[in-house]
Amino acid sequence: MFIGHYGVGLVLKKKAPDVPLWLLFASVQFVDILAFVLVILGIEGIQYQPHANPFLRTNIEYLPYSHSLFTNILWAAGVFFIFWKWKNRSWGFILALGVISHWLLDLMVHTPDLPLFFNQYKVGLGLWVFPRASFIIEVFMVLGGAFYLYRASHWSLRAFLLIGLILFSYYQMLFTPEPAFIRTNMPLRALIVLVSYLVFITLAFWSERGKKYLTEKG
Repeated sequence: MFIGHYGVGLVLKKKAPDVPLWLLFASVQFVDILAFVLVILGIEGIQYQPHANPFLRTNIEYLPYSHSLFTNILWAAGVFFIFWKWKNRSWGFILALGVISHWLLDLMVHTPDLPLFFNQYKVGLGLWVFPRASFIIEVFMVLGGAFYLYRASHWSLRAFLLIGLILFSYYQMLFTPEPAFIRTNMPLRALIVLVSYLVFITLAFWSERGKKYLTEKG
């Protein structure tokens, strides 16, 4: 899953308004951030494969440390412990939930390429084989999370820009052809994706500056 993870971050922000949105965005994309860093370092491997379905153009070859259920549980537990000790148990729980939610959402959309234990026992329910449904579901996840968080009275220009850029980048990523030199250079593709994550995390931070749009939980 791509931008649907941000929808989860927006919902978690509503449930835990004291946790910064940028940190929630980082937590729900932690698994992919880790994966692309490891790809650049040559520790994990993904490859581009030509396909008419834009959701099936990434071939997962070897992601045992970032994308197995076992390691995801370990990463979530580590995040829980760090933020429990640094802030409190509530922060630890909500951010750990953000981390583990990534694998659970990926399970719904991936074809059977997600390992349960390091690189073994691969699973995936395969929603991506239905590209139109996949696209619509992710868009509605972001929009649903945004309306749940901001409601009618809490929207701001910064919130509109944040959500609008997420949706626009999603469309561009899927339906704008990549130059050949990017398609064939996986470390470069990984770096571009990492930069996009940094942009969204930064915009999430900026969207909260100077405006407290949440005054209640739930």
